[in-house]
Amino acid sequence: MTEHLNRLIKKAIELQKVGNLTEARSIYLEALQIEPDNHQLYKILSSLEYQNRDFDKSLKYIDKAIQFNKNSAELYSIKGFYLYISNKEKEAKELFEKALKLDANNIDALLNLGVILKDNNETLKAINFFDKIISLDENNYKALVNRAYIKIDTRNYQDALKDINRVLSTNKKYFNGYLMRGNIYKELKN
Repeated sequence: MTEHLNRLIKKAIELQKVGNLTEARSIYLEALQIEPDNHQLYKILSSLEYQNRDFDKSLKYIDKAIQFNKNSAELYSIKGFYLYISNKEKEAKELFEKALKLDANNIDALLNLGVILKDNNETLKAINFFDKIISLDENNYKALVNRAYIKIDTRNYQDALKDINRVLSTNKKYFNGYLMRGNIYKELKN
């Protein structure tokens, strides 16, 4: 990667961070003229279009990234997420499973597959996914919160409370955690 290309990408990333998506997009497209088979640029463009709420373009760019890097669990997981938020759960689930075949420890794929299972009331399978995430990253608040929701639904309030307390010990600004903890105490008549 040339120094000029690096400067372009850094400038575009800064513009994207501050919400100047139009100018950032232009620079990314200019960078693609220099390096048209760079899967990272397509991945970044995909995230920009997601940020811009253009899911069709997000999918188009992530597909292009996958075309250049077919063995990336990360890219399949990203595409799965885009499909999931586009209400294409079956296709999303297949991509998360594909990502996990490439990388059994892909936390995003594990989390999203766990959420799909939780939403479909496959709680034991979902908990297994959240447990695996927590074994890889003991303070992953998304896995802890999702596991706590299942424990609340199954009236396992003490274990749910442990998960929420772990979340709040490392993420004091997770305000929903305080609400969850209050509701758990209410159920425990405390």
